[in-house]
Amino acid sequence: MTRAFEEPLQRAIELFNAGRYPEAAVLFRRCVTLGAGAAVSVYLDHIRHYLARGPLDAIEPYAALIERGRYALAVPAAELAFRENPSRAYRRFRDIWLNSSFKNLAKAPKSPWIAFFRSSQAWTALDDLKALSLLHEASAGSRERAWMRYFSAEILLRRAKLFDLADEEIREVVAACPWLWEARCLAAEIGLALGRGDGVADLESVAVEGDSEGAFLAWRGVLKLWSGAYDAALEDLSRAETLGQHDSQCWGGGALAMLGRLDEALLKLSALLKRDPADQEAAVLRAEVLRRLGRPREALEDLDRLLARVPEHPWALVNRALCSLALGEEAEARRDYLRLLYGAKPPKLNVPPETMRARLDEVLEKARGCRRGDAHLNIGWMRAAGVKTPRRPGGEARLRPWFEARGAA
Repeated sequence: MTRAFEEPLQRAIELFNAGRYPEAAVLFRRCVTLGAGAAVSVYLDHIRHYLARGPLDAIEPYAALIERGRYALAVPAAELAFRENPSRAYRRFRDIWLNSSFKNLAKAPKSPWIAFFRSSQAWTALDDLKALSLLHEASAGSRERAWMRYFSAEILLRRAKLFDLADEEIREVVAACPWLWEARCLAAEIGLALGRGDGVADLESVAVEGDSEGAFLAWRGVLKLWSGAYDAALEDLSRAETLGQHDSQCWGGGALAMLGRLDEALLKLSALLKRDPADQEAAVLRAEVLRRLGRPREALEDLDRLLARVPEHPWALVNRALCSLALGEEAEARRDYLRLLYGAKPPKLNVPPETMRARLDEVLEKARGCRRGDAHLNIGWMRAAGVKTPRRPGGEARLRPWFEARGAA
């Protein structure tokens, strides 16, 4: 026999998932009067908090329900969200998976969704093998939950550095989830790690919903930047910035720099660093722009600050060595040059300044718009340039294979 509150409860959850909180609150209160029980108060608490303080990205209803042990509500609400709009629901659950730290899962009943949430717990604890195992358990045998394997591809790419396995995983996700544009972008990024660039061009045919356009253009734009298509990158990144994607400001500055529009790049990157002084990529790019504008002393200020926090940042070392060469400080340039090859304790080698300058200029040219320390990106452009590279690069992502291939030591 259907209980009186079940139909209005389902409708209330639909409104809640759609963000129509005032309407949802009215129905939830009605469900309470019809005997829905105290569990509905979890939804009402979240609505009151939201309406009082505005949207808070870190607070999600599903995460709150899980934390409170309300599994009977959380799992159906999650499944309903994916039936209604899988693309929007995925982005919500991506934020939960990346940012939540669940403490209340020990007594949770076994289910694919609980395995998914536990994989987030394992990922946060840096237990990648357990996270991968739980993601497999959560998605096994279900095309509807194949999107969960996106996170497996992320772990295999960024943590395990197993690019071939990441490629296999993300291809399965793309085939099963044509609505998941993030999977198409990640597939293109993994392709770059493998030395391919074909996946970036394929993104021209991808269609996204209106509220995802900015994020999609930012990701597609930075992939174009790393691939050397600077005009096309700037077009995407400029559109993304107007749509509120602030990350694209840094990459847009990078595209301007690669196009030789140095004064414009300096203005954009300086504005970003004023707002976020900790942005590593923006600091490297601004220093490079200042150096190319003939202002190496100012560039060194950015680079010294960054290297004090991230001593092995490869692109900061490249640019600081070039700044030192521009100032005639050969010993300082040689110190950074050898750190790129050997780390914090390099051997004493007398590399001539003209060799250092030629190799450092060449590495910047071949890397195109990539100024990140990420191992998979640096290994990727080296593979595309025909340099023999390690299958699983170290965490520091030094540029040693490139310099060794050039006989630069």
